[in-house]
Amino acid sequence: MIEGENTMADQANSDKKTQSNPFEFFKEMKMPSIDYEALLAIQRKNLEALANTQKSTMEAIKTIAGLHQEYTKNAIEQANQTLKQAMSAKTLEEQMKVHGEAVKAGFQDWMKHTQQVGKHWTEASKNFHEDMGASVKQNMKEAQTFYDKAKKTH
Repeated sequence: MIEGENTMADQANSDKKTQSNPFEFFKEMKMPSIDYEALLAIQRKNLEALANTQKSTMEAIKTIAGLHQEYTKNAIEQANQTLKQAMSAKTLEEQMKVHGEAVKAGFQDWMKHTQQVGKHWTEASKNFHEDMGASVKQNMKEAQTFYDKAKKTH
């Protein structure tokens, strides 16, 4: 027999098998075993972490919206009081004094409000990053465990 002749015959037989059943090739192929339950559990935890983060973010937005609402309400009340005081003032000097005091008080209120909002945004951002960081770290551990387990069963 000529060298290579047997190999060509084997190849021809293999090609005939594949042509008659295209899936024949895959019978001998080894695929890694995947624990789909573990994979779903990892994804479930991802979704839970995302939902918790979204809930915390929405609570922060609600708190900040409440602060804005309260600030606006107080600013309108203060403006009405200032207008009444200015209208009841007898002289231009008294009106200017009322106006100056109102501007000063308004600026101080605005600074206080801005600090409160900033504090809440900072806290919400810190919590968001801590939660997401912990979630990513945990998911990386689980993904590595999942990968190691799949590698061992292959």
